[in-house]
Amino acid sequence: MLILILFNTAKGYIGLLGSEKGLKRVILPLQKPEDVIDIASVDHIFSCDNNSTCLGDLPLRLGLYFEGKKVEFNDRIDLENYTEYQRKIWDTARRIPYGTTISYGELARMAGNYKSARAAGNALARNPVPIIVPCHRVIGSSNKLGGFSGGLDMKRYLLELESSDNN
Repeated sequence: MLILILFNTAKGYIGLLGSEKGLKRVILPLQKPEDVIDIASVDHIFSCDNNSTCLGDLPLRLGLYFEGKKVEFNDRIDLENYTEYQRKIWDTARRIPYGTTISYGELARMAGNYKSARAAGNALARNPVPIIVPCHRVIGSSNKLGGFSGGLDMKRYLLELESSDNN
């Protein structure tokens, strides 16, 4: 059974889809809660404020993150419906330090696949848990932003947020 945790942050409403095995999906901030609910399309919705214990303290930490605070996301994630290669790339991306960026090629090398920058990019494009798996920290070798599931404006926003002096 999937549940949706819905809460508000400084950037908008976020949805977290979870199972008994962990976090399955992060719906990046949207202006209206109804938009998050429409994307999630689940039967069970739990609203919680940032002091809730829904999925541990993940809503609280995401709230702090969107206030520009440096937080760790070592949460358990449920990625069983994805390929081994995708999970390897996402696991590697989780090790990219806060406030830094690396290239797609560098990510592929870190994951042990020296010539597969494009495949690494394709895996990141399917990342269901952005921010937790910080795919926004991966950019093109010529410092171009590349793609992002939340759009380039959101990617730029997240990179600027992480480089601010609030941390």
